[in-house]
Amino acid sequence: MKQNRLWLIAASIAIYGAMVMTSCSTDDIPAGPTDEVDIQLQKMTLREKVGQLFYVRPECLDTNIHFNLVSTVDNSADDIKKIKLQAVNATMLGVNKKYPVGGIILYAHNIEDEAQLAAFIPQIRALKGSPLLCIDEEGGRVARIGNNDNFMVEKFESMGAIGATGDPQNAYYCGNTIGTYLKKYGFDIDFAPVADVNTNPENIVIGARAFSDAPEVAAPMVVNYLQGLKDAGVTGCIKHFPGHGDTKADTHFGYAQSLKTWEQMKGCEMITFRQASSGERS
Repeated sequence: MKQNRLWLIAASIAIYGAMVMTSCSTDDIPAGPTDEVDIQLQKMTLREKVGQLFYVRPECLDTNIHFNLVSTVDNSADDIKKIKLQAVNATMLGVNKKYPVGGIILYAHNIEDEAQLAAFIPQIRALKGSPLLCIDEEGGRVARIGNNDNFMVEKFESMGAIGATGDPQNAYYCGNTIGTYLKKYGFDIDFAPVADVNTNPENIVIGARAFSDAPEVAAPMVVNYLQGLKDAGVTGCIKHFPGHGDTKADTHFGYAQSLKTWEQMKGCEMITFRQASSGERS
């Protein structure tokens, strides 16, 4: 599959970079990528290789949008939402020729209904760089498709509600259900699940998006949700490393910080990320 080859290409670029930076002797270099990846890399320009590392919203390819926003007083994310970019236009095609990208992430304002999405995704697939299709579809309040009344898909109250059941199989069911309809619509990557441990009651951005305020509960939920996505043919992404659960600020509008020591984080936040990375299911 073309998309799988692109993943290998991106990984190979990172591997080659690490070799150049860390090794002076070929004796210590591990076995390289497959011949197929080598062939693909040889065909790509440096600009194309770098472009594979960028995942952007579709509006980034429409310079007319940004030119118009600069001239407005309120240059905010709400302005972009009002534009509702829901198809690839001539400006985007022109920009994409010079700036190929590795991925496109769609937001709620980019999606109207099944007919529009069915027309939009092939247009994105045809862009230079063969970008992967991405979306934030956690379930609960962050669900670009699940919260759109034009789509008849199963909805989930929240990950916190699933975590409260204490049964990781419910997290698997959620991930697999979401993954199944994302695969049907043509998505490759779901930026989910939330692997944060929601330990700060003053947290305004995570809350019930997390499975629990206890790492021993959250970790198996995260692992099973990921497996559910994988079994449906969609790649998941654990977030928000190194942990957004013990913070107060909203990183959509600035930065957040944790005052925990690394040892404290290893005893809480890192548990979910470590277990999810290893794929150990309960």
